[in-house]
Amino acid sequence: MMNLKVVKEGHPFPYFPTREGVARLVPLFEAAEAAIAAWKAAPAAKAAKVAAKAAITAFRAAEKAEAADPGIGQTCFRCGGRGFFGPACVFGGVCFDCGRQTIYGTPVPGSGIVTASARNVRAPLTETPEEESKRIRKMEAFVAEKAAKEAAKAEKRAAALAALSPAARELLAHPTSDFFRSLAEGVDKYGSLTPRQVEALEAAAVRDAARKVERDAQAASAAAAGPIAAGRREVSGRILSVKEKETDFGITVKMLVLADNGHKFYGTVPANIVMEAKPGDCVTLTATVEPSATDPAFAFLSRPTKAVLTPAEAPADAPAA
Repeated sequence: MMNLKVVKEGHPFPYFPTREGVARLVPLFEAAEAAIAAWKAAPAAKAAKVAAKAAITAFRAAEKAEAADPGIGQTCFRCGGRGFFGPACVFGGVCFDCGRQTIYGTPVPGSGIVTASARNVRAPLTETPEEESKRIRKMEAFVAEKAAKEAAKAEKRAAALAALSPAARELLAHPTSDFFRSLAEGVDKYGSLTPRQVEALEAAAVRDAARKVERDAQAASAAAAGPIAAGRREVSGRILSVKEKETDFGITVKMLVLADNGHKFYGTVPANIVMEAKPGDCVTLTATVEPSATDPAFAFLSRPTKAVLTPAEAPADAPAA
């Protein structure tokens, strides 16, 4: 009904007006608006200007009188005296700045937010001793139940970890892939793993242990053989991996070869065996060897020729082609 911007500019602080106060201020406010409109219609008319200023002065004087009424105090700057602010799902939508001192928009006496309309005042929200005791018991029961669940989960987690092998526990403690990381998170969240997850984890632990033993043996053999000599010479070994690599000259096929003495060689697959070479096959070739600057047991191959491929032996139980 009222222009709140103009109303608030009339005094230094907003207030919670009564219904009777609004009825007294609205006519003065409308008269001031009419006088301002007449002044704007005839800016050169001195009488219109004087009448507009007089109407504004009368309205502001009446407004200050209403604000100075002992029965009207300062309202909340957050909710504007309504008593609620925000969604109703958050503590019923009550205003936090008021400290729950308003009830459905009506300020409560003694809260610093008061109104002159005594008929609109309601009792503050208070708890009886029985209600407070019930609330405390409920909260204590909730905390105890949560603590019991956490203790049971911790006991279940400890039992699940104790049933694993040391290598599997090491993989969970220091995961090396997203799969092991998801298993560790599952143990922390649920306290256990499914039988299939335990089976996969133990199998991975066995594979990692075997690979570690193989890597250690290769490192020991390479150390005993000494650094790789540079120059063009014959290289023999078992192919560990074959992969395509895109270069400035097109797509080339690279391979990693492990020699019997533990040395590793990386280079282009020769053209005469590029279609047949696969991991596990043995190869003998002549190439230019360039040792790595960081690893004495690793070297790069260039310009390979005279390649001879020996396919890997098929397992005895493999089906015939």
